Amino acid sequence: MISIKGYERGETVSKKNIRPSGFLQIRDDYFLVIFFTLLEILASQTNLFDTLLTKWRKPVFSREIHMLNITPTEKVLHLGCGALPSATIFIAKDKNVHVVGIDNNTIAVKLAKSYIKKKDLSNLVTIEYGTE
Repeated sequence: MISIKGYERGETVSKKNIRPSGFLQIRDDYFLVIFFTLLEILASQTNLFDTLLTKWRKPVFSREIHMLNITPTEKVLHLGCGALPSATIFIAKDKNVHVVGIDNNTIAVKLAKSYIKKKDLSNLVTIEYGTE
């Protein structure tokens, strides 16, 4: 998830004031990005990795989702949902809202759509491809 410093005060959004937040808090460490992307791909395809990664992420995502103060009447868009859209699913289930997850990687979108279908969550989550 991304937090935008100064956005609520009307400041211009730039790369300087966008910072990663959440359980990874990595910025430019491409090795970790690749590692966790591969882990998500494995998790979207195998039950063991799915269970392990979901259990690991759930406590952190739960705290972050609680801070968002989402109500059931709101529409939620999750940018960068990845191949294993666990944050998207947590938001949908926890807040009882329909969430649209968007990713700019066609492979991640295909895997995420397959995962949502396999978990029978199409009524809660929609995955779309999007760029810029």
